[in-house]
Amino acid sequence: MGRRGSIRANVLRLEDVGAGGFPSTDPAFHEHMILAEGDSWFSIGGFPPANLLYGLRFRRLTMVVSCAKPGDTLQNMSQIARNRDYRRALSTKFGQPWDLILLSGGGNDLIDAANDIVRARPSRRPRDPGAAEGYLNKPVLAGVLDDICTGFRELARVRDRTDSPARGRPIVTHTYDYATP
Repeated sequence: MGRRGSIRANVLRLEDVGAGGFPSTDPAFHEHMILAEGDSWFSIGGFPPANLLYGLRFRRLTMVVSCAKPGDTLQNMSQIARNRDYRRALSTKFGQPWDLILLSGGGNDLIDAANDIVRARPSRRPRDPGAAEGYLNKPVLAGVLDDICTGFRELARVRDRTDSPARGRPIVTHTYDYATP
């Protein structure tokens, strides 16, 4: 069982949930139901140590259902017209009254914009090499960070639709390490 008093979560992919619905939601089987949406940190099928979901431990039996995709960006996740799985998991017909929603995103958005954010070419660098801020295109970085925040707000908006069984449930996300030059 791992650490004393902790139980690994039962983790599965949303796409593996059949037409019959989720595996038993009887509290004898799973006391907590968690929805995970995000990028490779939450996607299943890759190398387990890279998936944060496999390391989750709880004091009670918990099922984590992931609709994450490797390499996904918050921009893609928040375009609800294209994110059928997240919409489905939060619908009255197919969804659950999730106890919690885990979100992982933003890193790929920054990586995708890195060439525009970081002034790597000598012609774009500051004259003073000691001025670390000069290596960043601050307006582009600010725009990407604004887009990331907008993406999180849109995912929360879908959670809070009037027909969502998970309306108002907590959303938890994680941070990344701070880059050190």
